[in-house]
Amino acid sequence: MLRAMGVTKEQAQHLFVRYPLERIQRQMEWLPFRNAKNPLGYLLAAIEGDYERPLSLRQNASQSPTVDHSDGSSSSTAVSSLAKPMPIPFYTAEGEEIVNSS
Repeated sequence: MLRAMGVTKEQAQHLFVRYPLERIQRQMEWLPFRNAKNPLGYLLAAIEGDYERPLSLRQNASQSPTVDHSDGSSSSTAVSSLAKPMPIPFYTAEGEEIVNSS
């Protein structure tokens, strides 16, 4: 997915070496909710700077109802109703795809 967005092989390798996979995935998932004029540049900066959740998602999260779980915990339903999970292919430095089994 990074390569499809225009990230070079070298840039992708740099990101995977320096940053946790979760950070990269999170920023890719949030990118559609940002008003980025240069999506690739914004994505790279967001990964490197570990940008906060987009304002639109933070506002929706504060306005959304919470779900009470049987264990006494609760969670917001905002993000799950907005963002659909999508498979994100990742590759090793040798170019082999890392298969995410989740």
